[in-house]
Amino acid sequence: MTMAKMKLTLAPLPDFKLPVKFVLPDGNEQKIVFTVKHKKASEIQELYQKEGIKDPEFIMNVAVGWDLEEEFNEENAQLLVDYYPGAALALMGSYLSALAGQRVKN
Repeated sequence: MTMAKMKLTLAPLPDFKLPVKFVLPDGNEQKIVFTVKHKKASEIQELYQKEGIKDPEFIMNVAVGWDLEEEFNEENAQLLVDYYPGAALALMGSYLSALAGQRVKN
């Protein structure tokens, strides 16, 4: 039995889970599963062109949640970046890959 393909519509997809792997300062690999918004490429371009955008601001712009015990909010996004700066960089890369249609491996 084959699954019917979903017909493409020119509208954003629903929020989706995005596993993001990054390396901790001690060399161990960690993963956070973010729930992210499907934004238009032009919106992402605007974010990048915005002068001085900070990593926590990027996180709050593209994500709506995560699988950490701590609540998803601006303060905790700042703490994530303060303690694990590689997490924000990995989120940017994984998010852009996902928008480009590349599979993100768990």
